[in-house]
Amino acid sequence: MTTPQQMQALLNGPAMLPPPGIKSNFTNPENSLAYYFLSIVLTVTISTLVLFTRMYTKIFILRKVGWEDYTSFLGYLLWIGYCVSTSLLVSHGGGVHQWNVQLKDLISILYLTYVSSVMYYFAVFSIKLSILLLYMKAFASAQFRDSIFWGIHAVIWINFAFYFALLFAETFLCKPREKYWNVFITTGYCLNRNAANIAAGCVNSISDFVIVLLPQKVIWKLQMPLKRKLGVSAIFLTGFFVCVTSVLRLYYTVRLAQTGDVTYHVVRMGFWTYAELSMGIVCGCLPVLPKFFQSMAQKMSITAGFAFASRKLLGESKSRRRSTKWSPDLAVIRGEEAPQTAQAKIRPNYITLEEYEIQNTGCREGV
Repeated sequence: MTTPQQMQALLNGPAMLPPPGIKSNFTNPENSLAYYFLSIVLTVTISTLVLFTRMYTKIFILRKVGWEDYTSFLGYLLWIGYCVSTSLLVSHGGGVHQWNVQLKDLISILYLTYVSSVMYYFAVFSIKLSILLLYMKAFASAQFRDSIFWGIHAVIWINFAFYFALLFAETFLCKPREKYWNVFITTGYCLNRNAANIAAGCVNSISDFVIVLLPQKVIWKLQMPLKRKLGVSAIFLTGFFVCVTSVLRLYYTVRLAQTGDVTYHVVRMGFWTYAELSMGIVCGCLPVLPKFFQSMAQKMSITAGFAFASRKLLGESKSRRRSTKWSPDLAVIRGEEAPQTAQAKIRPNYITLEEYEIQNTGCREGV
């Protein structure tokens, strides 16, 4: 039986034996804190700005909020929850080689890894569901129930089944469940966590590629100018950045399995998880952003019209008394001429998606 003194010595000792020739350093170990804080600040800032621009556009400009918006916001909240749990993980020694981490901190790190995994599965499914619901509104038609309609439904339900299975497996991976993080529990069992994580990463990456490529066939069948098709296609192909991040996340999952250095590689895996989730949110918001910029352009053109009218009115009042009849030049105040002229100079720089209902901008060929 282990005495209290021996238990305390174990808890204060290294969580992993160091490689030959290296001594454990609990005081000032090499860490990844600088990279961690840079990655989390960048990804959270960008995803927050883009998401709230989307919500502002849908609520105040388009005044149409759908399920794709609710699921996107839910995914964002879960993503923030993931960031909080991983930040706590880092505060206990995450990002440090495991031989430079005390065993008592490893228990906390493993527990927070478990919590982060659950948060990740909820977040990534919500974000993917948001994008697929956007596809449903933009490309599919419940009236025709064509191949894209059934394809989107199939991908939604396959992803639901996949992530539900992952959550179930993560919850019951160890029996008792505390064995996942409590290294002192000797009874019970755990399934092969590394194999499960690698398999999950592979399917997750394949799912990303499928979602990115899913709407491309429909886009290229739309009856619209080639330049517009290229622009719309490019917006949805930005999802390839998500695919790249999920593949890199898979790489560090494999590295974690090969080395067993959990505390070090789990944070590097987290870097790419931040990028994957934040880019997923951004990609789901991109089709809405042109409407925001168009609205801002309209407001700027109307403001410019007021300024022009004011200058003209002031100039003419100095040279002669004005008649009571309104000058046609001042029609810009009513937004009848000048705003359209100003918009004509600005709008071509944007891909106009009518609240991303692409079927309204032109019929598909052969339909």
